[in-house]
Amino acid sequence: MARTAALDARRAQLLTVGKQIFSGRAYDAVSTEEIAAQAGISIGLLYHYFANKKGFYVATIRAAADDLLAAVRFPHGLALAEATPLAVASFLDFVETNDALYTALMRGGVGADNEVHAILEEVRVTIMARVFDAAAVTPTPSLRLQLYGWLGLVEFSALRWLTHREVSRDELLGLMLAAVPPTLLEAQA
Repeated sequence: MARTAALDARRAQLLTVGKQIFSGRAYDAVSTEEIAAQAGISIGLLYHYFANKKGFYVATIRAAADDLLAAVRFPHGLALAEATPLAVASFLDFVETNDALYTALMRGGVGADNEVHAILEEVRVTIMARVFDAAAVTPTPSLRLQLYGWLGLVEFSALRWLTHREVSRDELLGLMLAAVPPTLLEAQA
């Protein structure tokens, strides 16, 4: 048990280093040697935890996605109209705190990679399920499509805001909330 906990802790440390590295530089601009040096380990030890550089990158993206999902919750017992502002504010807290990582994640490196795309899609599907649960509605194809579009607006509005700061955070939050598909709010009424 203690050995497993130590291995898990070391892996988590390496993923924290990965988040720092890939926040500042694109995947292709980072060498395996640099990763090992910044982590204070040998390349062999890095490969003990991750098969290769891409495996490390994908695990880093997975860890960042897990952090995002942990931050974005729709509190139980609240109506969607009450829970959504809290969840979106939590999303913005995460994005603002992890701005470089979020920007790197949304813009790229190996962003076109199928594994990375699958992780991002899993985040969207999980958040959609949380919204439908908070709304207490059975999702229809139409509702799914509306919500998927709204999530795209939220993701890319946050990205634009991080890089341009054209509006205040409160205004951004208001714009995001104003765009919640009315069908969801009506379904709960």
